Amino acid sequence: DFDPGGLVWTGLDADDDLALLMAIALNRTRPGIRIVGVTVCGGNAPIKHTSPGLDLLLRTAGVTSADFQHGIARGYGWRDMHVAWPKFRKMNRLSPDWPSSDAAADLIIRAAHASGPNGLTVLTLGPATNLARALAKDPGIEPRLRRVILMGGELTGGKICLNF
Repeated sequence: DFDPGGLVWTGLDADDDLALLMAIALNRTRPGIRIVGVTVCGGNAPIKHTSPGLDLLLRTAGVTSADFQHGIARGYGWRDMHVAWPKFRKMNRLSPDWPSSDAAADLIIRAAHASGPNGLTVLTLGPATNLARALAKDPGIEPRLRRVILMGGELTGGKICLNF
């Protein structure tokens, strides 16, 4: 679950993009690592930019949704998230984000139920909104989550980091 902004919108925020590219490389070369799905949300950029950013990143890497057992899904954007930075909230009012979707939460739920005895590890490189929505929709997935790894952020609006 991540919020890529580096390739399309800002050109500056490439940490999520690079992390996904590294994960894809490990997925191809390490038998113990298997990416079963990718979800995208709003975060450092609105979902109307992060979703096309994900598409471009995957095309550049030669990856399609068929490469992941549960595919790729778009989730929550700035319309339904608390955006910590006041200037970003103003931008969202002037140029509203795309509507949010439960598709990402549904992908996480499907992947958790299909995870087998080892459970599912969820890595969130952006806000945990899609994971939170999945847990709200189906609390029964919680025991199926082997591990959840969160990339941090801050909530005060003092820094340009929207990962929480």
